[in-house]
Amino acid sequence: MFSHILVPLDESTLAERALPAAGAIAERSGAAVTLVLVHQAVAAGGYPDAPWNSARLSSERAYLDARANDLEARYKIRVSTAHPTGVPATVLARCVDDRRADLVVMTTHGRTGVSRAWLGSVADALMRLVDVPVLMLHSAAAASPAGGRGIFHKVMLPLDGSANAERIIEPALSLGGAEASYFVTQVVEPVPLIIPSSDPYMITTAMPDEEATAQVVATATRYIHGVAERLVARKAASIEQTVNVAPHIAARILELASSHHADLVAITSRGRGASRLVIGSVADKLLRGSSTPLLILNTNAQRSR
Repeated sequence: MFSHILVPLDESTLAERALPAAGAIAERSGAAVTLVLVHQAVAAGGYPDAPWNSARLSSERAYLDARANDLEARYKIRVSTAHPTGVPATVLARCVDDRRADLVVMTTHGRTGVSRAWLGSVADALMRLVDVPVLMLHSAAAASPAGGRGIFHKVMLPLDGSANAERIIEPALSLGGAEASYFVTQVVEPVPLIIPSSDPYMITTAMPDEEATAQVVATATRYIHGVAERLVARKAASIEQTVNVAPHIAARILELASSHHADLVAITSRGRGASRLVIGSVADKLLRGSSTPLLILNTNAQRSR
């Protein structure tokens, strides 16, 4: 279970759509919630923050207090606020550390609009900096639960056979609980047929090597079955398991999420140094290609607690 949830806000109604989900998760797990609004100082006339921004500071504090009071009253949970100044992603990451938050809940649209779902902006940068799960709720389909039992009923776990990918299982179980059903899957790419050649290089064809692909599928099937057995031992309500062969992993995961009516997809993502966290990766394609909530854990965060 989670113990402290952090929710970034920016005074937009889009960002506020994360509040019901955060409140329901906190109520279910007994977690505290911190609402964070980062004040972005505007230098002018030699002042680090323009004097006329004092009214904005007061307005931001009043906004935070109002949202905290509403959330506390609705869900009977402990809610605090933070109103730091600085670069949003960096300051939010520091708040995750300082508050010892173990979950971030946010919508994927904010002041940057809907064009890239915050990728390249606050959410992208924040996910590169924190080593805790981030629950991304698309603003068009953000949950509005009444609280109580789990807010996610069908949790999809796309795995790849690695211990790294399995790190998302515990956070996913914390969100779904014993009442949810779980869909465990691995999508493998077909093994290309390689034809020996008299040239120094082998020729890779577009045709699949059926025998080699079947071996990969067999290995994945044993692995997914083992994961499913572990979930059964955890008393998960219902377990489905599949292994699929597809040339485009993310596209197939999206198809499976839709056909199995998943209301949460939980996945890990690996950052690559200073590069963008999920650009070109499976997690990025899932975030941009589906309105299903996405739980992402960056297992190679640049900043660790």
